[in-house]
Amino acid sequence: MKFATLFALATILFTQTYATTIAPFPNLAEMAAASDAVVFARAMRHYEVESNGWTRFRTQFQVVQVVSGTVDNNFDVQDMHLRSGDIERTVLGDVDFHVGESYLLFLDLDDNGMWRPLMLSHGVFQEFSENGLALLVPVDNELNFEVVNNPGEGEAEPFYVYNRDLLLAMLTAASGDTRLWDSKQVRTNMEKTHFFNKRAAPSHCTFLSGSSGPYAHWPNMSTTSLPMRYHQGGASGCSGLANKMQTAVNLITNNYDGVNLVNAGTHNFNTSCSGSTAHGNDFVAYLNNNLGGSRNIVVQFDDPCNELPNLSGCSGVLAHGGFYWSSSQHQENGQSYKNALYGYATVNNGVGSCYCGGNSFTYMMVHEITHALGLGHISSSAGNANMNPSGPGQITGLDVQCLDWFYPPTGSSGGPCPPTETVANEQITSTEEITASQQITLDNVQMTSNADVTLMAPTVLLLETQTINQGAELTIITQNGCN
Repeated sequence: MKFATLFALATILFTQTYATTIAPFPNLAEMAAASDAVVFARAMRHYEVESNGWTRFRTQFQVVQVVSGTVDNNFDVQDMHLRSGDIERTVLGDVDFHVGESYLLFLDLDDNGMWRPLMLSHGVFQEFSENGLALLVPVDNELNFEVVNNPGEGEAEPFYVYNRDLLLAMLTAASGDTRLWDSKQVRTNMEKTHFFNKRAAPSHCTFLSGSSGPYAHWPNMSTTSLPMRYHQGGASGCSGLANKMQTAVNLITNNYDGVNLVNAGTHNFNTSCSGSTAHGNDFVAYLNNNLGGSRNIVVQFDDPCNELPNLSGCSGVLAHGGFYWSSSQHQENGQSYKNALYGYATVNNGVGSCYCGGNSFTYMMVHEITHALGLGHISSSAGNANMNPSGPGQITGLDVQCLDWFYPPTGSSGGPCPPTETVANEQITSTEEITASQQITLDNVQMTSNADVTLMAPTVLLLETQTINQGAELTIITQNGCN
C-alpha cells in the first residue's frame, strides 16, 4: 500500500544551523597579530548564563602561558551556541572544548568584555603528547567552513601539528615582528588524523539534532540496551499489534548490528497532556519514576493530546518520532555526541484502521523508532530507503550505512583479528577492510582514486608518507576490530 502522506520529522528542540565562511590569515603569526590575546590555557569547567531569555554557553580557562596581550589568570570564553526554551541555535565550526584539556587560543574581546575565539574553531589547537613530546594539534573540522582566499594575501598556509614549546616560543617572538614566522622550524610531520580519528557520515545521512555535530546519540549502545515500550491500549482498528511491534524491533536489530534495541513490552502511561503535548513533564516523570529513567523509547497511539491534524480519509501526518537531548556530551568512536534522552513516537488516530493490513504499519513503526534513535530522513533522490521522507518501506543499504556509521557494530571482521596490523610500502587499488584489536599502522601507503579502505582498531596511525589520491575513500573506526 502506498503512503499518500508526509512522515513528520519531529524533535523537542528546533535547531537553527548557520553555515560559516572564513578568509584565513596568511599564517599563525598574522593571526596572532590580529588577536587581542593569544594564550595557552587549560579548560576548567563549562557553565551557562541567562541573558534576556537566552541561555549562553561558556568555558572557564586557567592560563598556563600568555603569548601576547593581557588576560586574567582565570578567564571565560563564550561560544556561539544559543538556547531559549525549545529553540536552539548551533553554528558550523563552533568550538567544542573538553574540560581538563589544554588549548592554544587566538582570542578576540567583544564589546561586552567577553572573550571569544577569533575564528571559531579555526585556529584553536589542542595539546597532545606523543612519545614524551608535547604537541599542539588543530581541532577544526575543515568541512564546517567555506574558505575564501583573501584577495590581497593569496592562499593561506595550512595548519600543521606543531611542537608545542617551539610554537609558543616562535609566536611570542613573532608577536613583535611577524616576519620572524617560519613554520618549518616548529611543525612536525605528524598527521592530524592520528589524534582526531573523526569519521565523516555518509553524505545521504541526516540527523535529528542538526546538520553538523555534535549529534544527539544514545550512549554505550554496544553494552547497554535501549528499551522500547508501546501503550497497552493499542491502536484503534489494528489487531495483532504486538506482533507488528515485535517485527519492527526485529527488523531494526537484524539490520543494524550496532543497535541494541529491545522490545520491553507495554506501558500504561496515560498522559495528562501537560503543555499540550504527550511528551511533557508528566511523560518525563513517568519514565523517571516507572521505567528507570531517560533511557527509554515510549510509543503512544491515537494521538492522545491531539497534536497532529486528523487524517483526511487516510491521508495526512501518520506519526512522528524523536527524543530530547541534553547539552552534556559523551565521546564514542572518535566522535563527540550530545546525550539522547526520553525517546518517543506518537501515532495519529485513524492510522490503525487505515494501515494495519500488510506491512505498512510495521514499516511506519521502523521509521519512527529509527527517528528516536537519532536518524533523520534520507532524500528519495539518494535511492529507496526506509528513512525516505514519504512512503517508507523495507530497510535498504542506505539506511544501514547511516545507522552503522552512527552506531558502529561491535565487530565486523567475521572472526579473530591480530592485535596489530601494519601495511607498509604498498599501493591499494580496491576495496579493503583492515582490522586489529589494538593498532593499525599505514606507512608509505598510496591509495589510488578507486580505493575504498576501512580501518578498524582502537588506535590508527597514518604516517608521514601515506598519500591518498583524489577520489579515494578512507574510513577510520576507532574501536576493536575483532568479534
